[in-house]
Order: sequence, then C-alpha cells, then structure tokens
Amino acid sequence: MAAFKVKALGISLLTAAGALVVSSVCAAGYTPAGSFTIGPVPAALSYVGTTVTCHLTFYVNIPSTTGSGTIYNVVFTQGVGDSSLCPAVTANNLPWIVAAPTSAIGPNNVTITGVSITAPNVFAACTGSVEGNLNGSGDFSFGGTLHNGAIACGVSNGAAIWSTGRVATYP
Repeated sequence: MAAFKVKALGISLLTAAGALVVSSVCAAGYTPAGSFTIGPVPAALSYVGTTVTCHLTFYVNIPSTTGSGTIYNVVFTQGVGDSSLCPAVTANNLPWIVAAPTSAIGPNNVTITGVSITAPNVFAACTGSVEGNLNGSGDFSFGGTLHNGAIACGVSNGAAIWSTGRVATYP
C-alpha cells in the first residue's frame, strides 16, 4: 500500500510539474524579450478641439517572453510640421504597463494601462488606457481615449504603423 501511495504521489508531482511547464510555454507574451526603443513615431493628442501633433519615442522593457512588460520612458519631440508645444508635453505615472497580448494578431490585442500625459497650456493630466494593434510582423499602431475628469482626451498615431521588432505569442 505504501508503494502505491509513493507511486501515486510521484505521478501527481509529475503531472503538476508538467502543467507548470505547459502553462509557462503556452502563456501569452512577446518575443524576443529585452529592452528596446520604438520611434520617434508621429502621434496626435487632442483635447476640447485642440490637437497637438508630436513625435513620440517609447522606451520599452519586456523582461520575459511570457507575460507583460513596461514602457519606462516616453519622450515627446517636435518633428517637421509638429506643434511647438511638444517638448513641454510629459509622460507621467511611469512605468506604463504593457499587458500580455489577448491574441497573436490584433485588432486591439495589446492594452497599455496607467497612461498619463500632460500638455502645459493645453490640458492637465489625461489618464487611462490605450489599445494597440500588434500584427504578426511586429508592426504596431495605437489609439484610445484618455480622460481629464469628465472631459475626453484623444491619443492616436493615426494610420502610422511602425515596427517593434517583437511579435505577440498567444497560446
């Protein structure tokens, strides 16, 4: 009887270990892992009829090929034709969380939470989440509505798509 219990315990442990391996291999994430820069990419911030166009550079860290990552810095710069307000625009509440993808290919398969942007003389902090589309080639675009109290603030890179060098992995 004791040998049966030991054998049953051994089988249970192997089953549990196998489930852990399978769940970590099949977990959603991004590949390859690591730190990288995206941009500068064009984007538009809108608030009560005022639009500020800028170029954004995102500094991203994906620590593992399973799970989420962070955007730990965002720099707003004035490109050709952009608003002179861009250098004063700031990203707050960093790092922003890049959730694990909800599918291997968009639409809206990537959510960035904790987003907070301030444009002096245009709007105080607009906060919320932004949805993004990451396709199977690693190209990304985003857009969403942030809020300043009851007032909506738009953020989008419009039709611009840029390569991240990363693809979503989804079980």
